[in-house]
Amino acid sequence: MSMEVITGTMGSLLSKLGDLLKEEYNLQKSVKGEIMFLKAEFERMQAALLVVFEAPMDQQPSILVKLWARDVRELSYDVEDKVDTFYDAHRLWAKGVAWFQGLHRQKPRPLDQGQNPPRIRYRD
Repeated sequence: MSMEVITGTMGSLLSKLGDLLKEEYNLQKSVKGEIMFLKAEFERMQAALLVVFEAPMDQQPSILVKLWARDVRELSYDVEDKVDTFYDAHRLWAKGVAWFQGLHRQKPRPLDQGQNPPRIRYRD
């Protein structure tokens, strides 16, 4: 059985959580603390899963441990989906901000030679 079957997406999830902490996201301190907590918890879960995976054949884990391992794997998939959603939303937000800033920075186009400026009409 491969390691990915046992640990689910734990490796990529831990990497993504670490990236969230390293990147320059404008996260509130409480959110950074929660991400650090999640990362530490998933590191512990990954270590426990590795112990289950590496158990000798004559010392196979109980059904309760196997069920727990399955639930942790499923949880890692769910959390990774949420982290991916956050990344996608942040990228879209950053693109929108950059687009808006680009509009703000644009200089008005100069008038061609002989072209009159646009007329502004006022209502009476």
